[in-house]
Amino acid sequence: MNFKKLFLLTWKKLLLLILLWVIAVILHNLWYAVFGFEEAVFFTIAFPILPVYFIISVIYSLIYLINNKNKKTKRKTRKKK
Repeated sequence: MNFKKLFLLTWKKLLLLILLWVIAVILHNLWYAVFGFEEAVFFTIAFPILPVYFIISVIYSLIYLINNKNKKTKRKTRKKK
């Protein structure tokens, strides 16, 4: 599995995540307004799933950036020697 492709946060993924969250919230509220009863699918997407994915992506992206920064500094110090 390619974790970099799945979890590395880019601006495009961030905007898509925000857009999906807004759509899920609107669909949840629209469902209640039209049919008069609560549903759990859009609510589950909007609140537990998307925020957890965002938090995991931010942590993965930070670790990825720190590791790449360390690799670059190690390469520079090796070249100087």
